Amino acid sequence: MSNSISLHEEAIAWHKQNCFAQAEAKYKAALECEPNNAEIFSNLGILYYQSGKYQEALELIDRAIKIGSPKAIYYYRLGLVLAKKGEITNSIRAYQQSIAIDPKWISSYINLGIILFEQGNLTRAEQIFEQAIATAPQRSEAYHYLGKILTQRRRNDEAILAYKKALQIEQTNSEILHDLAKLFKAKNGSDQNKANLYFGDAYFYENNYETAINYYQSFLESQTKDQEKITEDVDRAYLNLITSLYNLEQEKTAINLLKQAKEIYGNIDDIIVKLLEFLNFSGRVNEGIKVAEEASEALLNNLYFNKLNLLKLPILYENEEEIDFYRQRFRKGLDILKKQTNLETSEDKQKALLACGLHTNFYLAYQAKDDKDLQIQYGEFFQQIMAANFPEFVIPRRMPKSEDNSKIRVGYISNYFLSYHTVTHLFSGWLRHSDREKFTILCYQLGTPSDIATVKLIQEHSDAFYQLPHQQTLDSNYIKNVAQKIIADRLHILVFLDIGMHPYMTIFASLRLAPIQCTTWAHPVTSGLPTIDYFLSSDLMEPPEAEKYYSEKLVRLPGIGIAYAKPDIPEPVKNRGNFQLREDAIVYLCCQSLYKYLPQYDYVFAEIAKQVPQSQFAFISNKNPHVTKQLRQRLQGAFEKLGLNSEEYCVILPQQYQDDYWNLHLIADVFLDPFQWSGGRSTLEAVACKLPIVTCPGQFMRGRHSSAILQQLQVTETIAKNEAEYIEIAVKLGLDKEWRNQIVAQIIQNYPYLYCDRTCVTALEQFYQQVVQEKTENSQHL
Repeated sequence: MSNSISLHEEAIAWHKQNCFAQAEAKYKAALECEPNNAEIFSNLGILYYQSGKYQEALELIDRAIKIGSPKAIYYYRLGLVLAKKGEITNSIRAYQQSIAIDPKWISSYINLGIILFEQGNLTRAEQIFEQAIATAPQRSEAYHYLGKILTQRRRNDEAILAYKKALQIEQTNSEILHDLAKLFKAKNGSDQNKANLYFGDAYFYENNYETAINYYQSFLESQTKDQEKITEDVDRAYLNLITSLYNLEQEKTAINLLKQAKEIYGNIDDIIVKLLEFLNFSGRVNEGIKVAEEASEALLNNLYFNKLNLLKLPILYENEEEIDFYRQRFRKGLDILKKQTNLETSEDKQKALLACGLHTNFYLAYQAKDDKDLQIQYGEFFQQIMAANFPEFVIPRRMPKSEDNSKIRVGYISNYFLSYHTVTHLFSGWLRHSDREKFTILCYQLGTPSDIATVKLIQEHSDAFYQLPHQQTLDSNYIKNVAQKIIADRLHILVFLDIGMHPYMTIFASLRLAPIQCTTWAHPVTSGLPTIDYFLSSDLMEPPEAEKYYSEKLVRLPGIGIAYAKPDIPEPVKNRGNFQLREDAIVYLCCQSLYKYLPQYDYVFAEIAKQVPQSQFAFISNKNPHVTKQLRQRLQGAFEKLGLNSEEYCVILPQQYQDDYWNLHLIADVFLDPFQWSGGRSTLEAVACKLPIVTCPGQFMRGRHSSAILQQLQVTETIAKNEAEYIEIAVKLGLDKEWRNQIVAQIIQNYPYLYCDRTCVTALEQFYQQVVQEKTENSQHL
């Protein structure tokens, strides 16, 4: 039974990540252990439904209903499948049965109401949606369809209220916006202006910016121009209109429109801040600087605005000179902020604290420079703000007197204890192989609540797992509650796994919550924080002179420093054609986050292509299309210098689900590691997918992950000494299939050297014992 539960939980975790092949295998394995488990049949059935296998789904869900106790979810899922199969009458009965079993099963109300609406049974549909709203007033679909019904029944004012209720819940739903706009358009007089606004919103959220612009302009032309303060509707229209212009690369027009808004209205601070957020998020930092120059006087003394402006870094750079420009701008901006930040009054302290929670300097380390001095300045700035707000939490802490002196209490805190996240994959081995007779392990999830599979994993390999409360908006009470909880656990050592990836991790790492505090290489750059004592690293990844790059004391754990379990890679189900790749191509996989690719190395791809004419380079796009476009343009320039067309060689794929991501590896030929910031988890997975890795160790630890992995694997032939040798190795792997196969065979043979190596855990725990003893002895002498 316990094996069945474990397999079922693993299946659910894979299912939630849309890894259908793994989920299906786990569901089937669970059914072999427990062949009459209705829940497993139901879950496998909905997986088949999502895969378009409706008959198989119907059979499995029907089986769940027959062998299990009546559950609303079974009949709800039955209704979904029957509707897809065109059996509408039976689908209605299934939804009704679901509601009869559980009158609060809101999704059955929604789907039943939609069917009745589509059949023209407006009276009954209206009743169902009214019941849905009474049951769950936060479901936008209920208000939306109620609005549709009321519109058809010519109860327009009531329909407008229903649509607006739906928009309060789901502001960016273009279908709701279209329906509301059409309703206003059908009315007379001033309602035409409202119609223009909502049509503009609808097309804006559909990314149809040209049409949105026309509607927003019509709306703004109708507004009076003598208002001292901008209204909410006008604010939204201006912001979305300017954003639309930027998305269409009409920068000058956007800036002129911003100036116009400033001339007409007395206060457009909200537009400027939101616009700056949008531009920075989308990688348009240059445009953001121009917007900041147009900022009102009031904003120049706004700490959050200045952090957003002065410390912002591009996601991608056009050239090396731009890297130097933004680095110097960051340095100067940090000096300005430190001088401007006032911590004298309670209000000043709170404002500074709020600004800390809204920014991280994540992209600084991707410039491939020595960041120690800047990180120390940034860390001290953070720590001063935290010390001003929480003086009681920055004082040194004495070693706790444990009830069981034989055990050391170690805490691990992360914002990303999540099954899909790299942090969990990299460092769960430290938990899995810990000596529980010598150590008490406590884990803390700081961010979004962990999924079921992660909770099970962490709970199994620790003595306690606390999912700390998470808030989107920072306040003093939240920080105090979290800090007090951790301090109350009387830890000897607290390890912050991912400082620098989320601002809240930096905030808590700026406090002294345990006598000994460490960080590690989830974000592989020194924290710069005076409250972090040690940096837990990998001996193979660190260069000989690495200590000089850290504000912490460097701890070199043997090997790659982690006990990484070999991932279970499913067989491929898609061919090259599914990924826009040629069957006869030599496919070089370049699957890192795009901000790892620095402009000075773009020529490497073109040089490889020149010598391997049948090559294709498979990249994966950034979630922001502007950033992806920047890389595409850079590659075009690099290939044109060699007389090549990058479009014939470079394929930038959309972001992939985990199954498809691995599938892409399995049909590729060679894995090309980026310069200066190499793959970590991605390289470990590429090795598991039997891909040769071409890498060139960089100056810093973050550019040496892959070379360390290959050294641990004892496959070092593809580690290059310089760029020229990198190109030479990549070309040889592409043209010499026999050598490529030899490398692959060597990789497979040497898996035991790489995966689940526990020597690093033994060394880590010896380090813990040593520093606790030293700290205890020093405390006794005070």
